[in-house]
Amino acid sequence: MSDLKSSTYHTPSPSNPKILIAGGGLGGLTLAILLERASIDYEIFERSTTLKPLGSATSLAPNVMPLLEQLGLLEEIKKISLEHISNGIYRESPDGESLDLLGKLDSKEPLSLPEFHSLLLSHVPSHKIHLGKRVLSISQDDDNGVLIRTSDGMTHEGDILVGCDGAYSSVRQSLYSIMKKEGSLPSSDGEEMKVCHMSILGTTNSIDPSVMPLSKDGFARCDAILGYNKPHSWRYFEVPGNR
Repeated sequence: MSDLKSSTYHTPSPSNPKILIAGGGLGGLTLAILLERASIDYEIFERSTTLKPLGSATSLAPNVMPLLEQLGLLEEIKKISLEHISNGIYRESPDGESLDLLGKLDSKEPLSLPEFHSLLLSHVPSHKIHLGKRVLSISQDDDNGVLIRTSDGMTHEGDILVGCDGAYSSVRQSLYSIMKKEGSLPSSDGEEMKVCHMSILGTTNSIDPSVMPLSKDGFARCDAILGYNKPHSWRYFEVPGNR
């Protein structure tokens, strides 16, 4: 790939398209691995200057596990996750002394978010990832593909652009700007994003099994608890390393 200062398009090739991916998070890296396995050309443009995932723990729902297995990642996932034996929703009792089970959720695989991100990253060739390149604007042509302008003043060409750059996606906003000028943007999409809840995230250090005996059995519990007459709830995941 070459960095261009001009706005010229390359000649598209339907049989061998080039994919531009905005964002090097979980979604962008997973897409990159899919394309890598299919021998389809791609480039990742990440706004941050370092790939350091935020967050603490996450869980993989059953519907995503077949994809990870097809990509050949399942055994690696098992090494950084725990098999879970509890995945319920509980309600705090009025006196706060007990919990009532409201229902069970589908099976999930809890794991450390940074470790999951690092695993995906290890399967993407480093030369395919370009850091410090936030997508500022896009332009497209039905005959020639798409061109993006990044924060370092460069332009990059491709056949397809995929926005994996988060809730406040620059790709989405650029598309909305184009659609607004054309009069095709739905009014609901033009509204400000609403904050419905706020979360505080964290991961403990390794906990002494004598303090948390349940951590010794090698299984995970991923439960959610609803506070009684309180404006908050909490949930927890157990991940490898007694965390």
